[in-house]
Amino acid sequence: MGPRKEGVASTLPIDNGKARKRPVREHGFVGGHVESMWLNALNVETRKSASVLDVVLTNPQPHALPSGFGSREILIEAQYISAGKVIKNDVVSLTSHYLSKRGKPTVPHLAEKTIQAISIPAQGSKAFSLSIPDGAQSVNIVVSYRLVNDEVREMLDLKDPIWSKKMVIKKLNVKL
Repeated sequence: MGPRKEGVASTLPIDNGKARKRPVREHGFVGGHVESMWLNALNVETRKSASVLDVVLTNPQPHALPSGFGSREILIEAQYISAGKVIKNDVVSLTSHYLSKRGKPTVPHLAEKTIQAISIPAQGSKAFSLSIPDGAQSVNIVVSYRLVNDEVREMLDLKDPIWSKKMVIKKLNVKL
């Protein structure tokens, strides 16, 4: 719980027709929806060889990431630059996808089969290879987290911005 601050614990109008103010504490829980929790949650390094850039994600956490609800997502976005202009964008999605018993895409708790499950193991690493386009001089890499992937967000018609918000884990600029 957070520190005490003046507020109302109930909106019941008991103080001359108004809600009574008194010292209260925040009762919220830190979780995947809290952006500051994600900053530096993974270590990100790059290795370049010929025309390939490996983005290595290392997870110091005691559990795999993404985790929790089965359609959480980590994104690796790469923007290749040449002469100050973007020449290519790449996106790698680390998430899970599921099928129902009828073979249709579904949400995790209704799934019969997992068709893709990509995560970074607890206290482990994974490398993701990206092709470097000809002429690229640098690449901006942003690793971020989303509460659900595009497929589930569309399936459940989730419109609130929290469901599509990208919470930054790490940003890098790499000279090629």
